[in-house]
Amino acid sequence: MRQLAFNTDPIPFQTHVKWYKNKLKSSDSIIYIAFDESDTPIGQIRFDINKQNEAEVDVSVDRLYRGRGYGTELIKFGTEKLFKEKGIRKIYAHVKAFNEASIKAFEKAGFKREGYETICSQPAVRLLKEMRHE
Repeated sequence: MRQLAFNTDPIPFQTHVKWYKNKLKSSDSIIYIAFDESDTPIGQIRFDINKQNEAEVDVSVDRLYRGRGYGTELIKFGTEKLFKEKGIRKIYAHVKAFNEASIKAFEKAGFKREGYETICSQPAVRLLKEMRHE
């Protein structure tokens, strides 16, 4: 199901495998996998880093685990780990405007709404989280 993705077209399996292998090899992509207490994978968070040393985040929680706060925790953990380990200063998220649950998860994880954009002909909320200066 790709209804929450901006491009909802089905992706052939081989195309996805090639894309995934490229992401794993790329020094500009960081992927963290989340597990529950019994070591069952429940979601992933990916960061794509640009030339300005800023990142775009993509997060997904298995549908069986949604609505339990895992998304917020995964976003919090992933962004703080990225800030600490990679020195990234800004992380952006784009969420479909109707997806209030995801918008709230990002806001609870410290992201602030920056405005609206259109992505793939769909309205999107742009969110930003900046590294805290301590």
